[in-house]
Amino acid sequence: GDYPKLFEEEFLNRFTDVSADIRKEMCKFAKEMMINHTESAEAINERLIVRLNEELDHVVRIEAITCVCDVLQKNPKLIQKECMKALLMRCRDKNAKVVLHIYPLLATVYQKLHEAGTIELNEINKIPDKIVRYYAEGAVAIRNWIENVIDNNLLPQTDGEARAWALVDIWKNLSGFSRSTFTQKLLKYKK
Repeated sequence: GDYPKLFEEEFLNRFTDVSADIRKEMCKFAKEMMINHTESAEAINERLIVRLNEELDHVVRIEAITCVCDVLQKNPKLIQKECMKALLMRCRDKNAKVVLHIYPLLATVYQKLHEAGTIELNEINKIPDKIVRYYAEGAVAIRNWIENVIDNNLLPQTDGEARAWALVDIWKNLSGFSRSTFTQKLLKYKK
């Protein structure tokens, strides 16, 4: 009887707590809540979107990113399209710690969902494009780091044939600009 009231009034309100530590802990707890109580996913998605878009504390944004990426790997259907869009917007975060955190996580999400054949959200297919665009815009140190992200997180850690097919699938989903960058810079550089 009191569960819906407690959930709405007590639990969900903690996402907007005055304390950044509480908001961070709520983002940590949200993963298990969404996975174990799927009926709560919609309301938690709404709170995570706010944490991804409006959160001033980068540590809380990092925790929200981690939560969404973890849930995507367990059950991508629990993450709404708007939450996925908010997640991808963090690729342009002004805080370097957030950027360094998000790209390997996104690459791992894409690789695991691709490997499992469960890529259903169109937004997930945008992950390789975001990574390649960041590579194209980055300085040498960023490019080296992104190459490692692609090699260690985006591509499967199996035999060469599986990695080659993964590259073909990635290339098919890239925008024109990213295809050009991928072909001209990343593939030629690796020869």
